[in-house]
Amino acid sequence: MMFLCVYILLVSGLVEGSVDECQADGTCGTQSDSHHWRNPESEQNRFDEQTAETSHAENMKVLRKAIELTEAMEKHSEEIDKFLEGTNDEYEIDEGEIDFENYSDDYGMELLKEFDKSILKNQEIDESIPEEDITDRPSEPLYKIKAVLIPARHEGHEKEVHDQQLAAVEEINAGRLGAGEMGTGVELLDMDSDEKLKKDLKFIDNAFDEYISDLISVNRSLPDRRDPYCTSDEGMPLPLDVLDSTSVIICFHNEAFSVLVRSVYSVMKRSPANLLHEIILVDDASDIERLGAELDEFVRNLPKVKIIRLREREGLVRARLAGTRMAEAKTLTFLDSHVEVTDGWLEPLLSEVKKSPSTVACPVIEVINAKTLQYTILTYRQSGIFTWGLNFGWGVQGDDGNHRWAPYFSSTMAGGLFTINKDWFEKVGLYDEGLEIWGAENMELSFRQWMCGGSITIVPCSRVGHIFRTYAPYSYRSDINIMVYNPVRVAEVWMDEYKYLYFDRLGKWQIPLNKRLGSFGDVSGRKELRNKLGCKPFKWYLDKVAMYLPQHKLLGTGEISNSASGRCLEIDDKRTNFGKKIDTKFCSNKGGKQYWILNVEGFITRDNGCIGYQGDEVVLKACEDSWTYNHNTRLVTNKEKNCLALVDKALGGLRLAKCNEEDVKQHWRFTHYNPDGLKYTELA
Repeated sequence: MMFLCVYILLVSGLVEGSVDECQADGTCGTQSDSHHWRNPESEQNRFDEQTAETSHAENMKVLRKAIELTEAMEKHSEEIDKFLEGTNDEYEIDEGEIDFENYSDDYGMELLKEFDKSILKNQEIDESIPEEDITDRPSEPLYKIKAVLIPARHEGHEKEVHDQQLAAVEEINAGRLGAGEMGTGVELLDMDSDEKLKKDLKFIDNAFDEYISDLISVNRSLPDRRDPYCTSDEGMPLPLDVLDSTSVIICFHNEAFSVLVRSVYSVMKRSPANLLHEIILVDDASDIERLGAELDEFVRNLPKVKIIRLREREGLVRARLAGTRMAEAKTLTFLDSHVEVTDGWLEPLLSEVKKSPSTVACPVIEVINAKTLQYTILTYRQSGIFTWGLNFGWGVQGDDGNHRWAPYFSSTMAGGLFTINKDWFEKVGLYDEGLEIWGAENMELSFRQWMCGGSITIVPCSRVGHIFRTYAPYSYRSDINIMVYNPVRVAEVWMDEYKYLYFDRLGKWQIPLNKRLGSFGDVSGRKELRNKLGCKPFKWYLDKVAMYLPQHKLLGTGEISNSASGRCLEIDDKRTNFGKKIDTKFCSNKGGKQYWILNVEGFITRDNGCIGYQGDEVVLKACEDSWTYNHNTRLVTNKEKNCLALVDKALGGLRLAKCNEEDVKQHWRFTHYNPDGLKYTELA
């Protein structure tokens, strides 16, 4: 995730737009003078005009570069096409407790009438560009636009919203409304080949379609996502004049310019002026040219917007802390840099924090399609969950007897979008500054909130759209693996003996635990914080909050290996793989898709599914088929007294067969096994 930290501090009157160059510790030097407040709409017009003046020359430079690259890339075109076709629009954590709504091409697109827009026809060639540098431009339009909307069946308020988007599609296709308005998606057809290359390269750079984003207004309209409940006395019990204003903090690194600007405009346009104290942009050492002087100029001419520029790449946590130190309001609202807020998004978050200053209030996060930028509608109540691999996911919130749009507790939070009381945030230790770049900071804050006297609340009346990238397009530190480094820090501080359930998944079991984990920095300060705050044990959190997570009673863990072949059972146990055959691959000693748990109930599981069978095929499925393991004979036997058997020592494969103690293809070994039960500490 490229990220943007925006602080919304709520204030009125003349505003100082400033650009500061800062260290992560808050040391800054102001680079600009104050500017008077300008009307956002007139400022939008000025910004659009300025952008139109500069975009042609910039596009010509990019186009010339793309043309230069065309010949070199032709031999790789097939690989690029396969790569782009393979990207997935759905937001899914493989190890999540449930499947996410699938917004992929499997559902198809509702593509309506084509139309040509004169604005898309080629502009006259800029005389300032040397003639010899200009390739002959086509006389035809560079592309045609189609409005797209993922087909969906909704009821009640959601149907009204979807109908509004369908009506907007018709207006766009008739040329009476701009592309992307009302949160509709955009697809480009019959593209000029050079433009198509430029578009593809931008997608690779961002992991979403920046080219499409640049065609959509940075101040586009969105549907009002609020149910009538949200504007009722029951849904909004506190009057606005008693709510505290907020500082919105948006952190970013090399974010696409139009996406970042759209995030800022959506906050300004859809937040009550008396509740929006300020917006703080924290630039985490971006090196894209447009995010330099052009962004500075943009910020100088907007009320309540400030920018901090960090001199070195600090990562999400330290960037957000830099924004926190600068924030002036009583509450902090953190947003990513690729979002669009909807009408009424802010008031319910501030209301929850006002009612309970120790809670973290989170909006419902809806998906902005990474390929089309369609704002899609979430129709169920989602609740944050996690697995023993410390992977965050979304589950479905059960019926608690309250209105379906009423706030409810969640065991974990996504971490990108939330509001928190500043004093409470400081009291419970802000963020762990030892976490690097991005990842696991949401788990650390989730555990700390619940274990140290706070809570996490999801607020359905607050809806924010978010672009979920299909992959991470930026680099991490090369000297550490942050996907392990950060979770190890979190587990070591907060998970007590349950940390070994996570450590065991990292593999390399033949070496001592401390060497397996490697360096993860000094956590003594965070452990002292936990003791100082008198936080509850992790078992309390599992028993009272994260009750969906199984506290396994273990018999065996690790790889299930066949010594005769050197092969191990392997599959990704996400729910979309249910019904697929379990594979066997050469043992990697790295855990991951080859890591399994045998519990006392006889289930061989990981996070979502279990090893089961259909006829003589061994498949991934829901946990309903139990097994017994004989450590002496090495046989894994089902209830029908058939055994797990390798099909071929060289080629692999797996099936059920009549048990035969002499058949080495039926001999299996768990990395850890104790017939009397494994203690978590035995996994060290």
